[in-house]
Amino acid sequence: MRRLVIMVLRTLILAYLAVCAVMYFYQHKLIYIPDRHLSRTPDQLGMLAADLELTTADGVLISAWYCKPEDPRGALILCHGNAGDMADRLDLAKVFYDSGLAVLLFDYRGYGRSGGSPDEAGTYRDAEAAWRYLTETKGLPAERVIIYGESIGAAVAIELASRHSPAGLIAEGAFTTLYDVAAHIYPYLPVKLLARVRYESINKVGGINCPKLFIHSPADDLVPYEQGRTLFEAARPPKKFLATRGGHNDGGFLVDREYVAAVRHFVDQVLEPTSARRPTPP
Repeated sequence: MRRLVIMVLRTLILAYLAVCAVMYFYQHKLIYIPDRHLSRTPDQLGMLAADLELTTADGVLISAWYCKPEDPRGALILCHGNAGDMADRLDLAKVFYDSGLAVLLFDYRGYGRSGGSPDEAGTYRDAEAAWRYLTETKGLPAERVIIYGESIGAAVAIELASRHSPAGLIAEGAFTTLYDVAAHIYPYLPVKLLARVRYESINKVGGINCPKLFIHSPADDLVPYEQGRTLFEAARPPKKFLATRGGHNDGGFLVDREYVAAVRHFVDQVLEPTSARRPTPP
């Protein structure tokens, strides 16, 4: 009986270690869920767009769309979430486009038509390439650029905003750290020790000076609402919090016109101080 108990315990320990090994060595495949097939294009939603290829600091070519309405009052960089690609976020882009913003959507490396394979540092470089395109290639002042990110894209947006001085930051469905989310999903694994992909937004958000809007649903079934609130509390003013409804993948500010109006009001507020001297995005 003792020998049987020892064998069972040994088997359980080996199985547990095997799961930990898979989590450690294959976490990039578990985390990133890219889509290589663009299902639609901006023109199908009535947006005028240029098809771009941006070069990152490490030489990776990433695909992007620059959607520009007539006489835009500013621009927005859209950092999309984990699954899918930028084509799946065209409805989001349309809201900002109709609000008078030029919208730059891009696909992270390994997503859509972009080259390379996704990793944390790479997604930061991809967003940086988008920022350089607007501020250097297009010559748009930083105070006319808003950064938006959803889910893992919110972590990318927070990183980008921590290195620059945009007009505003919108973080939707954001988490404190990626391993905090993993701990919520896998409570019996030492995920913080295993995490090589970390996205530690909680350590960056306090250093961002621009106006910030945090959007989160109390019914979020992937990223706990408390994490969104924790990020909000850690951020310095000026800041706002918008509680929405729905799950992580079927909720968000698009589900209600009241939420859309609140987001547009935030955009109006962060762009208003410099509206009198705004240049038109090229």
